[in-house]
Amino acid sequence: MSLHQATGRSRRCSRNSARGCRFFTAAAAPWAGEGARRARRFAPSRTAPCAAVYESPSRGNHRRKYGTRESAAANLEAITAATVLASLENTSLSSGSRSRFASAMDGLSAQALRAYRSLVYETEGFSTFFRQMTPLVEISELKIGSRPASRSNSQRIEDLRADSVVFSWAQSRVMLPGWYGVGQALRTADPGLLREMLEAWPFFRSTVDNLEMVLSKSDMGIAARYATLVEDRACAEAVRPHRDTWLATQESLLRITGQTHLLEKNPALDASIRLRLPYIEPLNLLQVELLKRHRAGENDPRSGRAYICRSTPSRRHCATAGNSMSIETELPVEAGYTRLTACATATAAFARQQR
Repeated sequence: MSLHQATGRSRRCSRNSARGCRFFTAAAAPWAGEGARRARRFAPSRTAPCAAVYESPSRGNHRRKYGTRESAAANLEAITAATVLASLENTSLSSGSRSRFASAMDGLSAQALRAYRSLVYETEGFSTFFRQMTPLVEISELKIGSRPASRSNSQRIEDLRADSVVFSWAQSRVMLPGWYGVGQALRTADPGLLREMLEAWPFFRSTVDNLEMVLSKSDMGIAARYATLVEDRACAEAVRPHRDTWLATQESLLRITGQTHLLEKNPALDASIRLRLPYIEPLNLLQVELLKRHRAGENDPRSGRAYICRSTPSRRHCATAGNSMSIETELPVEAGYTRLTACATATAAFARQQR
């Protein structure tokens, strides 16, 4: 499921829940449902209640957010503060504006969904491209979850579980489910209406913030390295999301937010992402090389340990479609792999200078 699908479903679920609470004169409580559970993975606690996407301590990230007294207190404080702010802000939105904004959002979601499904489900060869470009197959061999990556043994995209799809695109720095299709929808919408929605509607503001975060964590230069893993080069060129589409999405977002570059109004997050790049990019380049060796039939156990180390996800970053991985085991330190690490680090540094 793409981000725009989860966003639209979450908005409808939240709206229906609020109506039910008003009918029974009950207070709205945090909940987890089909729409919110998936959209919640993209929303931090401090902004989720403002967008009517609630956290539930009984599912998902409960160990990270409620595992200790300190983290539980900090998370509950963030949710409480955001809920208070949401209660204050929503009173200024008239029923007419709500209806107008909701109608515009439904149109954006439908158009983005059509573009996304056209690429993922209607493009010949996309399933093969996805499985070869990303470490999806290798991820399915890791014991990192309670359920398999796919619901069946088929090659259909529909049978893959959401976690494995998002994680695979995050590993290859494409972040496809979080942005593809949104740019096409934003380009055809009224810019004035979008700015009005951004200013007055917390739900749309949170959606745009999530889109900006995903675009900031993606890297089409690194993604091009992963595209070299696709055996059929003609298929790779015909199927892969082109850089122009990513740039168009970025330009659409900057136009409605009034920024000159991504995260201009969120310097803390911008600095956090940039500080991680010198460590993440060499890991990406190492993973590409080790995946090539593994798929070519290399039996060296050091290669297997190394790419598995790169592919061990942090639950937090998997949840936010991030690209930063926690290293659970040590990389081999033999001379050959030490030279490979140094080469990947130098290549990543050169790529950053060129950008």
